[in-house]
Amino acid sequence: MKLFLSSVSIAAANQQAFLDLIGKDAQDISVALIENGADMYPSDHREWVDRTRGMVQATVGKVVRFDLREYSNASVVKNALSKFDVIWVGGGNAFYLRWLSRQSGFDVAIKGLIAKGIVYGGDSAGAIIAGPTIDNFQLADTPEDAPEVILDGFGLTDIVPIPHYGNQKYGHIMRAIEDKFKLSEYRAVPIADEQAIVINNDNISVIGQEV
Repeated sequence: MKLFLSSVSIAAANQQAFLDLIGKDAQDISVALIENGADMYPSDHREWVDRTRGMVQATVGKVVRFDLREYSNASVVKNALSKFDVIWVGGGNAFYLRWLSRQSGFDVAIKGLIAKGIVYGGDSAGAIIAGPTIDNFQLADTPEDAPEVILDGFGLTDIVPIPHYGNQKYGHIMRAIEDKFKLSEYRAVPIADEQAIVINNDNISVIGQEV
């Protein structure tokens, strides 16, 4: 199991760690990029989507955008994604993204893909939903944007990533979320915008510049 969970895509300083996790030359790596977390955002407030996509494109040889709204069957999703080295899930609304993942069958497919050695990458909401729960993130996102609120995450790791820690705009919200998790059964790991959690089977590390 290999996961690369960040706040903001792949920071330049973390590119080598990402490549080491994949185990291939950059130009030979293919990434399926899922940006559906931003579906609910107006077109004039999506500049961060282009920016984070550009960071992935600057790191690997091939990036193909993949829209979960076009799927409703886990087997079909799994077959479509099985040819990639990395499945990267971008940021946005974690509750909407989690709901769409169930609707499309992606939440089932991703477990089989990870088991076969494909790397899961995610930033912000894409990192959050990889963990065991998205509860407490109501402080940061709007659950009402999802037709159904699903609080369990994918469970790819037992760690709950808390992105954007120390961020000028969102840092105070993320600290409040961290405080809630201190009273819970879950292990929460805060990461700043230049950091990432790298999971390579039993090896877990936080890389990048701290706040």
